Amino acid sequence: MNYNEELARLTESVIVLQRKMEYMLRDRGLQRDLEFEKKLNDLLNSFGCPLELLLEVVVARTDISAEIRSRLADIVNLDFEVLSAPEMEAVALTSTDEPDTRPAGENALEWKEKFGHRSLESWFQ
Repeated sequence: MNYNEELARLTESVIVLQRKMEYMLRDRGLQRDLEFEKKLNDLLNSFGCPLELLLEVVVARTDISAEIRSRLADIVNLDFEVLSAPEMEAVALTSTDEPDTRPAGENALEWKEKFGHRSLESWFQ
């Protein structure tokens, strides 16, 4: 292949890419998706919880199937080993006078211990 043929092939590729770019810029669906993504990222950042942290939390949850967590980790390029959830044994619940829920402060402490991030602590108070 000589120089002129290579130049013609590259020029045609550039023209095709320019047409695709112009089409994407006119695509209203894509524009709405991009605007939504921008607004979502701004909202999450205003709460001190970037999207990457939220995805890490979802991947770390054991109540979500290992297949879904593994696919999500692959999609967002998280270097995270997904383990299957431990098998839960059936436990007989006994009724007591004490409620089983913990105070909100303890929930926030558990969150901090589990995920090491304090930005969502206020959600539990």
